[in-house]
Amino acid sequence: MPLNNNNSNNVAVATAAGAAAAAVAGAIVASYLFRLLFPDPQEQEQERLPKKDTAGGKRKPGQKDEARFGNDLPVAGGALPVLGHALILADVAKYFPSLGYVFNVTLFNIKMVNISGADNLRWMALKGVGKFLSPAWPERWGFLMGSRAVSVIADPSDHKRLRALLSPGFSKQTISAYTTALHAEARATLRAMAAASRQGTSPINPYPFTQAFTFRVICGFVAGADPAHFEAFNACSKDFLVWSAGMGDLALPAWFYFGPFAAAMRARARMLKVFMEIVEERKLKMERDGAVYNDALGALLNSRDEDGGMLSNEEIGDNIVVLLFAGYDTTSGALSSLLHELTHNVSPTQLHHLRKEIAQLPDDPSEQALSECPYLDSLYKETLRVHSPIGGAMRTTTSEVEIEGRRLRTGTRIFAGLASTMKDSSVFESPLVFDMARWLPEGKGPGNADAAAASDRERAWTPYSVGPRMCLGMHLAKMEFKVFVFQLFRSFDVRASAIPSSSRHFPIISVMPRIYVKEKDSLLRL
Repeated sequence: MPLNNNNSNNVAVATAAGAAAAAVAGAIVASYLFRLLFPDPQEQEQERLPKKDTAGGKRKPGQKDEARFGNDLPVAGGALPVLGHALILADVAKYFPSLGYVFNVTLFNIKMVNISGADNLRWMALKGVGKFLSPAWPERWGFLMGSRAVSVIADPSDHKRLRALLSPGFSKQTISAYTTALHAEARATLRAMAAASRQGTSPINPYPFTQAFTFRVICGFVAGADPAHFEAFNACSKDFLVWSAGMGDLALPAWFYFGPFAAAMRARARMLKVFMEIVEERKLKMERDGAVYNDALGALLNSRDEDGGMLSNEEIGDNIVVLLFAGYDTTSGALSSLLHELTHNVSPTQLHHLRKEIAQLPDDPSEQALSECPYLDSLYKETLRVHSPIGGAMRTTTSEVEIEGRRLRTGTRIFAGLASTMKDSSVFESPLVFDMARWLPEGKGPGNADAAAASDRERAWTPYSVGPRMCLGMHLAKMEFKVFVFQLFRSFDVRASAIPSSSRHFPIISVMPRIYVKEKDSLLRL
């Protein structure tokens, strides 16, 4: 169901995401003020503990502060009032040479231990979660996602069962069935961008368009086998934005009817009502009429575990909500950042190779054909390395644990630094520089003959996390990215404007350029 003139209101809805982002920021500030007015008794007690002396009475970057953080780790510098390190969690890699990979940070006044580095992330993912680590989403996020969402399940065996039941919804077969519709959505979105840009004469912010694109894609991927079901999902976009804004409300009273969290919970209930009506309708038609649905929801309804067990309605509903969230803003942010890099930092030589590679592909190529394009793959990897939409994952220690010679107490909040790991200067030369050549196979890029260095880069590439809790939708996100780039190079021209790009740091990291987009004359297309 591609975007067209009749449903171009999706772009207007996506534009409202700016208001949603402002609501998130407002909720965070309000939450912080609430915490100042009604502080946590435990934190008050902690603050009454004697502080270590500091030069001039000020805490210096890297200085240990056991009284404040409950450990003897150094503290990263650069924290801002209220926000702490929230806006620079991807950039704390600059402290690795002096502090190592394990040090203290604050996130909205919440004290955490940042743990980065490829080996440390794998150690936590493969040996920690379920043994001495547990997922540590803020409690309200757990309510918003749902108790049976795969993201919040702590028990390893329960998580393994649920993930196995959800996996068929993200199989290559399911993604392949959606490929044609995905190409159509990408073309329609780029045409809408070109129209808004008045065929390359007026600069636009691509972010609202990439948001509309990814929301329609995830709705179509989940329920696109039935056009009516797709439209019902897509009609939930406004409620979804209200739900997203609730993520920023961490402390206002839950009973406050006009608060973002309370509004988000009501929006969640409305969305679940729509989703469950579709689930029940499909179950009836599958049992009575033998109906077949070649989309993710159809795969989930047919999924069985080793004992023949099925997903419950609660598990389906909670994980659809999480899937919409995970597949919407992360990929749209990555695509917006991609357009910044293509128009500002990708070299003419690399652009030439990308055009040449894409020109050799058939119309609407398959996942297999796109996977055989090394320059396209390098663009994908470098975009997510430099602009990882997610800064990291939160965990809590369930017992005392030692890492890099440092002992962490039970109950220590941990921030697993995914984005910062991909900017480790010991792994990536000039880590802040966008250079897609670093991912090219041997013989296609400078300095890529060192197999050990290439292996280190692959291990440190962690935009989707690592281990048994890797993002279930990563293959769909990769396909979205590559299809979007293919359609862009095949039929459109894009260039930078004189207006500087802006950045967004929370809850998703992305860059928003101002660009000109023009549809090519049919005779000039690749």
